[in-house]
Amino acid sequence: MIWQAALKPLVAVTLFCASSQAAVPLPRQGDPEACPRYKASNVKSDGGAILSADLNLTEAPCNVYGTDLANFSILVEYQSPERLHVKIYDADEQVYQIPESVLPRPRTDKAMSSSKSDLELSMNHNPFSFSSTRNSTGENLFDTTAHPIGFLSQYLSICTKLPESLNIYGLGESFDPFRLKTSNYSKTLWSRDAYGTPRFTTCTATTPYILTTVGKTPSMVSSWPIAAARMLSMMTLTGSIWSIAPLVA
Repeated sequence: MIWQAALKPLVAVTLFCASSQAAVPLPRQGDPEACPRYKASNVKSDGGAILSADLNLTEAPCNVYGTDLANFSILVEYQSPERLHVKIYDADEQVYQIPESVLPRPRTDKAMSSSKSDLELSMNHNPFSFSSTRNSTGENLFDTTAHPIGFLSQYLSICTKLPESLNIYGLGESFDPFRLKTSNYSKTLWSRDAYGTPRFTTCTATTPYILTTVGKTPSMVSSWPIAAARMLSMMTLTGSIWSIAPLVA
């Protein structure tokens, strides 16, 4: 699947939302670009390191990859001067989240506040989107304004703009160049242990994170809580669009 748009390079990630029980993948039933967006409301801030808001669908769901979830929450934590944590989760918290006892998270510095951070987060309320920049360099680290964010019963879809000069690494084990190609390239995140692995095929690990570098400053986009979900995804890079979509019948 390729989402066409006349935009700067961007990354679109579509993954299974982990649940307490294994789910049967549902077929695509429409165009994800035509889906309604979410609206942020009840925005709260403690005046320091934490910001939260409710996210609700503004129109009737389109149910492209199963059932659109109508109500979500977002939690933003300025954990350190160089670390910003954005967590988006279902309001009823029925979607599985890896416990702290299994995978400990970094803690927020009690003395932290948004004014002490080198990272700045901006949020648009309607339609909901967010972006993050590095104050010291003006670098745009993450920007979801180009495409709608999708929250479904089995999938999560987030897009971010990427500069043309970006270097991209990661996305699991595969017999690919260390620096991933950024045009006319497809990659499936699927664990396999095959004898004599051909070029541009996957190996044994599927780790849904990317490491990017622009200039001298590296940045990491990690979705490691989702790594525990069973997933089958395909990444396609063609021209200005980078998309990851579930492979379903």
